[in-house]
Amino acid sequence: MTEPDEGRSPGLSESVQRRRQQRRAHHLRRNRRTAAGAEHGQRWSIPDARTALDARLTVPEAAEKLGRSANAVESLRRRWRTGRLPTALAEQLPQPPRQGSSAH
Repeated sequence: MTEPDEGRSPGLSESVQRRRQQRRAHHLRRNRRTAAGAEHGQRWSIPDARTALDARLTVPEAAEKLGRSANAVESLRRRWRTGRLPTALAEQLPQPPRQGSSAH
């Protein structure tokens, strides 16, 4: 019996394993580029949250501008879209776009 390679899951095809490794590498590179660390665990200020939710900025652009990780910006955007922001913060921000609506 052979031991599985480190970082590989037994039973998965080579292409699935390769895609997982590529995705993991992408996220690590993006986080190294965007995570300054100074704001880690800090609450979002209203101006910073508005910047993070600015759809004209990509996630990495907003993260770099704010000194936050891309994951932090993604998390805030997800909570905003799903209505899971703290009330005090949500009251100060625009409403998220409606799901399923399209701009014509």
